[in-house]
Amino acid sequence: MDGVCATTILYLAISQFTEEGQLSYVIPHRINDGYGINKHIIEEAKKDGVQVLITCDNGISAFDELRFAKEAGMDVLLTDHHDLRIDENGKKIYPEAFSVVNPKREDSKYKNAEICGAMVVYLLMKMLIEKRGRGEDVLDELLCFAGIATVCDVMSLQKENRIVVRKTLELLPKTRNIGLKLCLLCIGKKERESFPRLPWGSSLDRQSMLQEDWKVLWNPFPYFLKKIEKRPC
Repeated sequence: MDGVCATTILYLAISQFTEEGQLSYVIPHRINDGYGINKHIIEEAKKDGVQVLITCDNGISAFDELRFAKEAGMDVLLTDHHDLRIDENGKKIYPEAFSVVNPKREDSKYKNAEICGAMVVYLLMKMLIEKRGRGEDVLDELLCFAGIATVCDVMSLQKENRIVVRKTLELLPKTRNIGLKLCLLCIGKKERESFPRLPWGSSLDRQSMLQEDWKVLWNPFPYFLKKIEKRPC
């Protein structure tokens, strides 16, 4: 669920600065594709003319795959929150990319390394939106996805994690996001106020939900609503 929320944050934020057809996404099927980025995804991206590849909630261990992406002529922005690999000298190493955003880097200036992948991209997109002076109206929506992912990924509710989750609880009842509204309808009032069933999203993410199904989080068209409404809560 962390990766799904991170993808949603990226898609909603970057779409503020792109035209239709310039932005695409892939959410790997855990059973069919395995975890994270793979060479097949990169090959398909190359066929589609993708020039910039952004990872979220994965990629920090994908040394061979990201080397393959570089050889294919793609720039890679790697965002992740997982532990970095350690070499034989005890030094943290990471794959080839034009930029690696991970709070667990040895040279990271971010004070809290225990944040989820969605939180990493939320902070990155917040900085982008504020710097560009455009898209500020979606920041609350993006924060909700960061808060949901923080709970689903069972992050420690300390420091900014606690603040983001508390703010998410305040914002969710007023959300205009159709997908989030449907999710709220699937749970009771008490659960809506405390998030106890949210980790079901991580289970569905790993097992049964398809890439198309998650579009309901950023696409309000009735076709996607009907697909989600047919699924048992």
